[in-house]
Amino acid sequence: FPIVTGNTGSETYFWTSPSGIGIIDDPFSPNPSISFPDNVMPGSYEFTLTVTDGECEQTVTFIINVSAVMVPTIFGNPFFCENGATVLSVFDNFSSVIWSDGTVGTTTIVTTPGQYSVTVTDLNGCTATNSINIIEQPSPDPTITGISQICSGDIVTLTVEDLDAINFFWSNNETSESIIVNTPG
Repeated sequence: FPIVTGNTGSETYFWTSPSGIGIIDDPFSPNPSISFPDNVMPGSYEFTLTVTDGECEQTVTFIINVSAVMVPTIFGNPFFCENGATVLSVFDNFSSVIWSDGTVGTTTIVTTPGQYSVTVTDLNGCTATNSINIIEQPSPDPTITGISQICSGDIVTLTVEDLDAINFFWSNNETSESIIVNTPG
C-alpha cells in the first residue's frame, strides 16, 4: 500500500474501500493497514484516499490486485506398509514449499503415520496450506495350507490363506493364490 508523504500536519485523511472487501484498520491515518477476508474473490479493488487541508481537497485512487490463492494438491499414496515409506509431493509452481515435518521442497518422504501438511507461497506472496493423513498398513501375515510332506510322484496343492492379500509371489515364480507342487524343495 502506498505511504503518504509531504504532509504539513494540518491535513485530514479519509480512506474508503469497496463495501466489505478491504478492512482498513484506521481510515483517518495517512498510512493505514488493509487486510482482506479469506473469502475475498480475486480481482482488482479500488481504494480512495481523500486528503483535506482545510481549504483544498484532493482525492487519489489506488488499485490493489488480489490474487487467487492456489491451494496445493498433495500427490502420493496415503498408505504405506509396515516399516516402509511413502513419498508425498506438490507441483513445483510455488516460490516456497514447507512440509510439517520440516522438509523444504516439493517432495517429502514419510516413514511415520500421522497428519502431514504442506504450506506453500506463490510468486505473489500468498500462502495456502493443505494436509493429508498417512496410514501405516500392517504387513500381510500369510498362512500356507497344504500337505508339507509328499512322496516321490505325489502332487500337492499349496494355498495362501490371507484374505487381505491381492498379490502373490511364490519362490517358484508363480503368482496365483494356489500352486501345484510335485517336487520337494
